[in-house]
Amino acid sequence: MKGTKPRILIVGTARSGTTNLSKALKYTFGLQKLGEPWNQQWNDYHLGPDTEPFPFPEGIKPYSLVKTLVQQLPRNKTNHVEFLTELSGYFDKTILLSRRDLTAMALSFEKAKEIGHWHTEYVVEDESKYNLDTRFHKFCQNLLEQVADILNLPITWYEELYSGDRQLFEKEVNKWELDIDIDYFSKYFDPEDRLRKFIPKKTTI
Repeated sequence: MKGTKPRILIVGTARSGTTNLSKALKYTFGLQKLGEPWNQQWNDYHLGPDTEPFPFPEGIKPYSLVKTLVQQLPRNKTNHVEFLTELSGYFDKTILLSRRDLTAMALSFEKAKEIGHWHTEYVVEDESKYNLDTRFHKFCQNLLEQVADILNLPITWYEELYSGDRQLFEKEVNKWELDIDIDYFSKYFDPEDRLRKFIPKKTTI
């Protein structure tokens, strides 16, 4: 794939870093990016009920990088796994991204809803105040695992990408079989840049 720009599809679960990964790939390869074209809640609110701004498949063809969440569907599709399997065929590479820690995923999800914005830094002072329900995230994880099995692709894990460990990071990136400069690419995945910020614990002397 040297000398050519790949067509890349990112399919992920919510709060697993899909937006940042798409940004990193966009700037690394100079790709035309389309983010969450089938986020129908956003489409309904901003464009009107039952709108489909990017009908499948014609709507995605101008874009060389598409990022979607595993639970999102075009209005003319009903089966997540069948759709994502079909969608993958329009791209050179498909990256599946998720998070091992479903509780952390659920907490990040609830905090984003509380703030009212999905890409804002946040602090959790008391995790016990959140009644975390991981059933939705387990459902999405299961969908992603089914797609991974059908396409015979590995899942890339958020925890490894943001581990700060060079070997773990490189192992995940190598799953994609893309020609990537690891030193350049890793700058997008500094653990200090994660949205969740931690307050240092006070100590007494």
